[in-house]
Amino acid sequence: IKDKKLFVGPFYCSTDSFLVSVQSFLSNIDVGIDISKQFGCDEFIGYCADTFGHSKSLPLIFNHYDFVGGIFWRGLGNLHQCFNWDGLKSIYLRQGYFHDYLNSDLSYEKNAELIENQLSKIDDKSQNILLLPLGADHLKVADNIENQVSEINKYLKNYELKISNPFEYIKGVKSTKTVKGELRYNSRNFILPGVLSSRIDLKIKNAYSQWQLLRLAEPLNALCFDNGLIKNNYQPMIDAAKKELIKNHAHDSIYGCSTDEVHKAMERRFQISDETAKTTINEIVNELEDNCESINVINLSDYVFSGLCEIKSDKKLEYGQLINKEFYVDKKLSFDINKIPVTEDFKEIYTYLISAKNVKPISVLKVLPKNIKTDLKCTDSSIENSKIALKIKYRTIEITDKIHNKTYKNFLEFVDFADVGDSYNYAPIKRNKKVKSEVTGSRVFNKGDLRSILKINLKMEIPVTSEKNGRSKIFAIHDIKLFAILDTQSDFIKFKVEFNNRAKNHILKAAFNFENPINKTVSDDMIGTVERKFDPEYDMSKIIPANKGVELKTNTAPMQTFVKTQGAAIITKGLNEYEVRKSALEITLLRSTGIISNPKNPARGTPAGPPIETKDLFGLGENVCEFAVIFSSNENKIRAAQQAFYGSVFAFFGNIPSQALTSAKNILTADYRKKLRIRTFNNGKITEIV
Repeated sequence: IKDKKLFVGPFYCSTDSFLVSVQSFLSNIDVGIDISKQFGCDEFIGYCADTFGHSKSLPLIFNHYDFVGGIFWRGLGNLHQCFNWDGLKSIYLRQGYFHDYLNSDLSYEKNAELIENQLSKIDDKSQNILLLPLGADHLKVADNIENQVSEINKYLKNYELKISNPFEYIKGVKSTKTVKGELRYNSRNFILPGVLSSRIDLKIKNAYSQWQLLRLAEPLNALCFDNGLIKNNYQPMIDAAKKELIKNHAHDSIYGCSTDEVHKAMERRFQISDETAKTTINEIVNELEDNCESINVINLSDYVFSGLCEIKSDKKLEYGQLINKEFYVDKKLSFDINKIPVTEDFKEIYTYLISAKNVKPISVLKVLPKNIKTDLKCTDSSIENSKIALKIKYRTIEITDKIHNKTYKNFLEFVDFADVGDSYNYAPIKRNKKVKSEVTGSRVFNKGDLRSILKINLKMEIPVTSEKNGRSKIFAIHDIKLFAILDTQSDFIKFKVEFNNRAKNHILKAAFNFENPINKTVSDDMIGTVERKFDPEYDMSKIIPANKGVELKTNTAPMQTFVKTQGAAIITKGLNEYEVRKSALEITLLRSTGIISNPKNPARGTPAGPPIETKDLFGLGENVCEFAVIFSSNENKIRAAQQAFYGSVFAFFGNIPSQALTSAKNILTADYRKKLRIRTFNNGKITEIV
């Protein structure tokens, strides 16, 4: 490595840029660079050769780290081999895969013929220096490579081979054209977009783990320690868990396109990350708490918080809404290593919802909880506050945006289609008939002044399996439990979906029906947002099967946490794929297939991997999903709702003076080893505040 014969980094592991948060992505690079530098690597390229398309945030991030440039393969369409991507010098591996010439048993003359043919394909989009990578997945460097190159050069007519490295190449060519935005073109190389919805259960766990560890535990520790509010620094524990979490972000892992055994290992790593985050937060809150009656609220979001937060007590409170009670040892005692909790120490622990108002971003505020006047109303067929109303009407779900006085009829329903694809690509069948849900009943599940919940029961008759020639005539009844959760004064409504999947080879979605065809959406990216245009009439099922070597385009796209259109935004937890179908915006809840790569996938004319059966990919059994709806086009309001939906506040009994914990806005990650480092994103730049 020191002799520059082997280049490592900058990633700890090669990751996708659509399915992981910016905090995770930056942490991955931080860890990767730290380790690489220990081995003597002192310069880096953003190497993203095999990831399935590329976020528009990559140039900003890679330039922040002063990378030499970036190298990409999939998703670049017909771009030039060297181009400027929004300020980043970028290389396109136009013929970048399975050029296994030097490991073959062919003659030098035959190898020269094959190599000449490949180079001619990239010559017109290259400069005088061409780049032809040698190698493939799982392949070592060829034996006697220098001698082979010398012999092959004797037979080449128009080119001369030289053994080089990516750094030498990228420094020797000049960018010719400038491009902006995300790179998700599939005209030359597959981008395999079905990975956005393969094994959604793991993507849901990832969304939770990332938020708990990197948006809550780590900044809470750094900010409280820096402000002298706690004595202990928990960063070493966080660092260890961070590596476990990032290991799950290897792109084929987070994509959900590996074997069942690989993905079972991911579940254990998520568990380690989650337990570490939970323990860290509990330890910190335990340090912050005292025995006073005052309540403090810490807001770690980027926005002023007004809403509900939870607080635990071993006493019944005269204010707030009781939402849970459990028989458990007092938290103070559980952290006291000088005592052993015994049976007699267990007592009733109560969890209450309390209201907090105007807690500034990244600050702590002493609140005076009191019983407030509620604007909630809940019946067996409706739930509403002063801003949103949901009603069950004619066996459909109708939602009214009271602020803008607009009613969305049959706004939310569940739809199901056949999927005869694989982990890489969703594939419909001809005449892919839609199965729709029907409301069968509803009732008040929980009624309170601060939060009420309406339980809605729906039914779907889904064919037990599907094949390319049609869906099964045998149906499995799927009962869906939908919980509509509304807080007093809240401008967004939350939903929790529970269902037991009993069918295979199908795709289940939550469909949000709008008044007009959807031509445009805006969704969040790692940093900022992406505007995309759609043909609402496009239907892949009308043009399958794909020709050899062709991957059919889809009307699906990625999102981090939200997508908006026509005055409404859908916020999700780990549901990263949406699709436009006429006037419906569909969020994928489950894509049930059972093979890594189906060699007869009608949406993709060539296999994309091994045909290994993966029964866990069917997603059989219990599934739980969460999303929320806010009627707004304002990005700041949507992001504030998203952070409140994910949870960004902590309430505890303490006597800390109200104060700002930092002057920074938009925390991305905090690193407290030698210094406190908070990255912020403002005006298109990443800034580090030390």
